[in-house]
Amino acid sequence: MPFRLHQECREPGCFKRTNARSGYCEAHETKNSASAARKEYDKRRKEDPVARLYAMAAWQRFRQFFFNRNPICQRIGADGKQCREVATLIHHLLSPRKRPDLFLDPKNVVALCAHCHPPDEGTPDWVAGRDYVPSVIEPPTVA
Repeated sequence: MPFRLHQECREPGCFKRTNARSGYCEAHETKNSASAARKEYDKRRKEDPVARLYAMAAWQRFRQFFFNRNPICQRIGADGKQCREVATLIHHLLSPRKRPDLFLDPKNVVALCAHCHPPDEGTPDWVAGRDYVPSVIEPPTVA
């Protein structure tokens, strides 16, 4: 094991020195404010009805279906051109917190890259053709 310099414990208000990989002293190794905050976050997330929607198998199937048909980011930039990055996120135009009935509606979602994804929940003011390229939902038909 490489030599580690002693540093102060990462727990706020604790000034004990430690060389543990976690950065916490022995007293705070298992019980510290970061782990307590994470447990509280996990508890709230588990009870969140929208988080339950994202945990459904139906969402995973829908997500994969949508990415298969829309692999490129659908956002149109200020220059009027479509972003050419690979889509990694599915963004709901109307937030599932306000309209959970539209959670699996293909007309309510767009595939975006992480760079183009807005920080807010839902973007009801986006217009197809102006803010994003319309989704390809149906497979092409062969005549």
